Amino acid sequence: MVTYTLDNFRLPGYLYRVQYEGSWTTYTPSRDLQAAAQYTSWQGEEDFHGSMRSHYDWRSGVPSPFISTFWDAEHAARWGRCLAQARSAIVLTISTRELYQSNLVFRGYGPHELLFLRGVPARAIIAETSLVQFGLCVCSFYQKFSLRKLQRRRLVCTCMHTIAYSSDMMKPL
Repeated sequence: MVTYTLDNFRLPGYLYRVQYEGSWTTYTPSRDLQAAAQYTSWQGEEDFHGSMRSHYDWRSGVPSPFISTFWDAEHAARWGRCLAQARSAIVLTISTRELYQSNLVFRGYGPHELLFLRGVPARAIIAETSLVQFGLCVCSFYQKFSLRKLQRRRLVCTCMHTIAYSSDMMKPL
């Protein structure tokens, strides 16, 4: 068996996962976050990277053993807004202090992305935040605008959300 390790870096205090309707990663409050493929082994580094490439190619139809997370909550929310399922998307806050030592984490191909192998324990998921709570409009027509831009341009959001954005929203419960 080949073992892969991260180069020397510290996990941030919190990571952020965008969970949405139709995601292959399953999530139910009070249960672990679970990747679609729970039993995976690789014969070598090329095999491992092939599995990572399949994770990023949503059209591949190959269940992934990885769960994508981001270092930055705002980045995660903006990424979630680009999904067709943006209305159902939530950002999960993961406390890295609550992870088990057996949780395997890899650097993703994106600059601020980390991949968990197989799962994230329920005890580490400390908050759920809707995209609307980030001050992001999730109406299909206005998806490219934040509510602040909509207000500056005097456009009316079709979902009629009134939101007070606060940087405190992503602090632990």
